[in-house]
Amino acid sequence: MEVAGQGATPDYVFRRILLSKGLNPDRDLQLSYALAYPEIAQSLIVGRISTALLPEPFATMARSGKPDLRLVGDIQAEWRSATGSAASGNYPMTVLVVDADYAKAEPAAVQAVLNALQASIEWVVANPREAGTLVEKHDLGLRAPVVSAAIPRSNYVFIPVREARPSLEALYRTFLEFSPVSIGGSLPADSFYLGF
Repeated sequence: MEVAGQGATPDYVFRRILLSKGLNPDRDLQLSYALAYPEIAQSLIVGRISTALLPEPFATMARSGKPDLRLVGDIQAEWRSATGSAASGNYPMTVLVVDADYAKAEPAAVQAVLNALQASIEWVVANPREAGTLVEKHDLGLRAPVVSAAIPRSNYVFIPVREARPSLEALYRTFLEFSPVSIGGSLPADSFYLGF
């Protein structure tokens, strides 16, 4: 099974899910990390590989090129199950990191960026066709129809830090389980979470 990003979030999340299902990822499966997402999608299309962990929009890209491919799971639902609680929410895919000194000195600027980010996410979710057109127009490596089709399945949401902390800590605990050094050996202190 092809997985992108050995020693990165997709690998650790998938390993946590497998373990929660009673599977040992080092014994019960043969995981390969040789390809990046676009190459995984192309390899599925041409039949070089048959199974992969693939995020959107690359899952849609692969299914567009080979319609008989099928989705066998929802990684977000499996993550919630693996972490044992709906309270841990979806695993965070992207976070905004701001220097603490800058955030203290320029809270209005940070809040403006957060507001713009939230508005952008909400616009993309509400306008997948237009968002797809912009992705292709700005040559971000994906075609508009693929992006437009993938957006509804992409789980784009804006979650303020206070609400996101349980999800972040569930993910950080997974990092601690597989590679403590990847996050400095412990959960971040309260000061890590700026309260905007």
